[in-house]
Amino acid sequence: MTPPLRFGYIDESIHDRQGLYLLAVVRAEPSLDDEVRHLLTDCVPTGRPPHWCKEGEAVRDALVRAVASLDVEASVYACRFSGPQRQEAARARALGWAVLSLAPCVGHLVIDRREDRQNQIDRKVLSALVGRPRQFTFVHASARWTPLLWVADIVVGAAAAQLARGEERHLKALDGLVELSCEATAS
Repeated sequence: MTPPLRFGYIDESIHDRQGLYLLAVVRAEPSLDDEVRHLLTDCVPTGRPPHWCKEGEAVRDALVRAVASLDVEASVYACRFSGPQRQEAARARALGWAVLSLAPCVGHLVIDRREDRQNQIDRKVLSALVGRPRQFTFVHASARWTPLLWVADIVVGAAAAQLARGEERHLKALDGLVELSCEATAS
């Protein structure tokens, strides 16, 4: 039996018009970083780190195919919000949902860094959920230097394309790799 995947890499996608906050958690071993770096930068013509919202369709297709070839698992948590002032509440719900769903198989979370004030809110939410004894650790990191966060960006981008715009093909290409969970109502 294979050991559980111990690291979770987290990125987000926010869609104000649809009132939709998506959070992707990619479960993977950190030893995949170099493989992911080479595989995904090869998909981008300039060789820079990929970012879903900056890529054209041909690059997105290549990125999704590359991610589908990796030994990772992913979950996407979609929460609704009623206005921009409620985005952080939706994120807090998504983080809580993710942590409760992932325990005890993920022992460390790597979260894409945001503004300091927003990271502080994340730390408050996650510290309340960490438990005694400690169930997991977490850190904010720059996606620029953390290739497995690129995978989370691609997964959440594919899920957002489907949920926010009705474009199914990218998420379908990740079938079997991504579990999508949607909150029933907005708060």
